[in-house]
Amino acid sequence: MIRLLTFCFLLLCSTLCGQNRIDSMLSIVNRNQNDSMHAKTLVNLGVAYERSDIKKTKHYLNESIALYERGVQGPWIRIAYVRMAGVYASMGIRDSAIYFFSEAKNYLDKHPNNKALSAYLAGWGIFNNNIGNYAEALLAYEKNEALGETVIGKENMAGNYLNMSNVYARLNQASKREEAIFKALAIFEEIKNEMGLSFCYNALGSIFYEQKDYTKAEHYYQKSLDIRIKRNDQRGIAVMYNNLANIAMDTDRFAHAIELQQASLKINEEQNLQEDIGKNYINLGKVYQKMNRLPEALNYFDRAEKIFATLGINRFDAFISAEKGRIYTQQAQRDESRKSLALQKLQESVAQAKVSGELSSELNAVTFLKEFYLQEKNYEEAYKTLIQQNALTDSLEGKEVKLRISQLESQYEVEQKENEIELLKAKQQLQETELARQHANQIIIAIALISVILISLILVNRYRVLNRTMRQLEIEKMRSDIARDLHDDLGSTLSSINIISQMGITQNNGQAEPHFQRINEQSSRMMESMSDIVWSINPENDTLEKLVVKMKEFAAEILEPKGFSLKFNSPENTATVQLTAERRKNLFLIFKEAINNAAKYSGGDTVTVNLHLENEALILHVADNGKGFEEAKVKPGNGLRNMESRAQQMNGTLKRKSLPNQGTSVELWAPIT
Repeated sequence: MIRLLTFCFLLLCSTLCGQNRIDSMLSIVNRNQNDSMHAKTLVNLGVAYERSDIKKTKHYLNESIALYERGVQGPWIRIAYVRMAGVYASMGIRDSAIYFFSEAKNYLDKHPNNKALSAYLAGWGIFNNNIGNYAEALLAYEKNEALGETVIGKENMAGNYLNMSNVYARLNQASKREEAIFKALAIFEEIKNEMGLSFCYNALGSIFYEQKDYTKAEHYYQKSLDIRIKRNDQRGIAVMYNNLANIAMDTDRFAHAIELQQASLKINEEQNLQEDIGKNYINLGKVYQKMNRLPEALNYFDRAEKIFATLGINRFDAFISAEKGRIYTQQAQRDESRKSLALQKLQESVAQAKVSGELSSELNAVTFLKEFYLQEKNYEEAYKTLIQQNALTDSLEGKEVKLRISQLESQYEVEQKENEIELLKAKQQLQETELARQHANQIIIAIALISVILISLILVNRYRVLNRTMRQLEIEKMRSDIARDLHDDLGSTLSSINIISQMGITQNNGQAEPHFQRINEQSSRMMESMSDIVWSINPENDTLEKLVVKMKEFAAEILEPKGFSLKFNSPENTATVQLTAERRKNLFLIFKEAINNAAKYSGGDTVTVNLHLENEALILHVADNGKGFEEAKVKPGNGLRNMESRAQQMNGTLKRKSLPNQGTSVELWAPIT
C-alpha cells in the first residue's frame, strides 16, 4: 500500500513538472504556422512522449514528416526519421523501421553532420541488437564511440557504453559487458543523469540475477524502478515489473510474479509494444511451468511463438523450443505419445541455439535434452549430451564472472570514496583560507590541527575500507576457485561415473569390463584432484619447502615407473619463503603439467628440474632429453593454454622451447608476492 502511494505521488510530481514544457510546445503547434519552428516543435513533442505514450509519439512525428514532404525544410527531419524508425521497431514493424533508417541515412549522406550521425548510429545499433544481428549492432556502436566525447557528448557516450554492454551480454563476453556498464555508470554519476543511472541499475540487476544473487538483483531493479516512476517512464516501468517478476518466480513467490507480469503486460498492450508483449508471454509461461500448470504454460509459449514469428524475430526460438520440449518431457511420463514431440522440440532447440551463437541458450537446450535421455534410460545419448553440457559450461565463464563484477563494484565504491575524500580536502582548504583572513595565527593553527586529525581519520578509514575490500575479494576468489575445482573436476567426473556405471549394468553381453575400467580411471583421477585441492588450501603447506617436497614426490611417482632418472635442484632457504595458497597451487599445477608432458611424449630417459630464487622472484625450469619437436608444426593444446593462464594469474611469464632431437624445456618466471 505504501509503495502504491509512493508511486502515485512520484507520478503526479513528474507529470506536473513535464506538463508546463509540453503545454508551451502545444501552444506553438496550435498556431499552425506550418513553418520550420512548427515542424521542429512537433519532433520535440514526439520525443517528449517516447517513454510514456508511443501513440502520441508516432502521431507528432508523422505530422512533422508530412510538413517536410510539403516543402518545409530543416535539419530536424533527420531526428524525425531516426525516432520514427525506433517507434516502428518497438511495435515490431520491421520493414517500416528499415525504411525510415534508410531515409535518415540518405539525408545524412547529403548533409553530413557528426552529431546527427551519432543519433543514427545509436538507433541503428539498438534495432540490429533487438533483431539478433549482433555484429552489425556492435559495428554501429564502435563507430559511434570513435566519433569521440567532444562530438557526441558525455551523456551519449555513456548511453553508447550501455548499448555495447547489451551486445556483449548476447555474445557471452562477460568481462567486456561489465567494463562497459561501469564506464557508463561513472559518467552518469558525474553528470547526475537520473535516467541514465536507471538504465545502469537495470543492467547491474540483470548481471546479479544471472548469478542468482537475488538480493542484489532486486536492490538494483528497485532503484531503477523508483527513477522510472519519478520520470513517468511507462515503457521502463513495464521492463522493471517484468524483471522483478522473474525474481519473484525464481524465489517461488508465484502469485506475486503473475501480478507483476500482468501489470507489465497491461502497459505494453496500451503502448502496442509487440516484442515486449511476447516477452511477457514467455515469462508467464515460465511461471505456470514452475507451478506445474503445464497446459497454461504451453498456451503462453505458443502465443509468444506466434508474435515473434509475425515480427520476424528469431532470437527467442531456441528458448521457447527448449521450454516446450521440457514440458512435453514431463507430460511423456503419463502420455507416451508426447515422447517423440518432446525429443523433436529439444533437438530443434539445440539446432536453433547453435545458429544464433548464444551459448547460454545452447547450454539450456542441451541440459533439457540430457534430462530427457536420462528419463528414457538412454544412457549412451545422455553421456554424449553430458559431454556437450560440460564443454558449454566451461565456455561460459561461471564463477569468474561473479568475482569480476565484485571487483568492479568494489573498485567503483572505492573510487567514489576517494572522490568524497578529495571533496572534503577541497572544502577544508577553502575554510582554512577564509579563516586566515578573519582570525589570528593562533586560531588558524588550531583549525589546521583539527583538519589534520579529520583528514587522518578519513584516510585511516579509507585504508581500513580498502583492506577489508581486498580481504573480502581474496576470500571470495579462494571460495570461487575451490567451488570451480569441485564442480569442474569432481562434479563432472561423478556425473560421468554415474552414467558409465548405468551403461555397464545394462550391457549383458560381456562387454561391461571397459566401462568399469573407465570408472576406475576416473575415480582415481578424482581422488588425486581432491588430494591436490585439500593440500593447496592447508595453511601448514604455506612454505616453499613443503611445496618442493610435494613436487619431488609427484615427479618420482610419475617418472620412476617409466624408467626416467630425475635431477632436482632447489635453493637451501626454502623454509623461509612464504607462498599464498593461490600461488602455491598454480606453481604446482604448472610443474605437474610439465612433468606429465615429459613422461608421456618426450621419449627420453632424463628430466632435470631447476628451481631457484632471483630478485624476489621464483624461476622454475623443467627440461627433458627426449625427441623434441618443431614448434611451428604443433598446435598448442589445453594443457599449454592452462599453464599460460596460470602463469598470468601469478603475474608471471611462461616460455617453452623445443627442437627435434634436442629435447623440450619449460621455464616459468613469477614474483614471490
